[in-house]
Amino acid sequence: MKRISLRILIFLLSIFVFSANADPSARSTDITIYNNTSKTLTISSMELLHGQWAHKPPYNIFPNGSGYFRSESNGFLTGTEGIAKYRLRDNSSMFTINWDIPYWGFVSYEINSSSPFYKISREGGDHGDNVHVKITIEKSANLKSL
Repeated sequence: MKRISLRILIFLLSIFVFSANADPSARSTDITIYNNTSKTLTISSMELLHGQWAHKPPYNIFPNGSGYFRSESNGFLTGTEGIAKYRLRDNSSMFTINWDIPYWGFVSYEINSSSPFYKISREGGDHGDNVHVKITIEKSANLKSL
């Protein structure tokens, strides 16, 4: 009985020691936003429900420019989940980006535009532990000539 208890104790201690030295970003998401509009995007809000910011979302993303941010897990067996909202300067159009990269389960995103005049699209990041996502914001196809 003592031999089994000792083996269990050694096993549990090894898990603790190795988890303390493990990469804290077992899950992460890198998001690059491409602003393909003629207006500056300004951050309206940002929040992490799980994880930590490795690079916070930029305050402004200038016309035809891009902005980058990264969130990552910061605990044992955890993921990262957050939301970033951008607004077009001098316009009421709001763009929302939600992401959830769990330790277990499926990667998910929700992106939307509050305006029919602009569209938001996502490329990449469909699966994996450390995902890279490209978000593009541009005028809707039927309005590009306006």
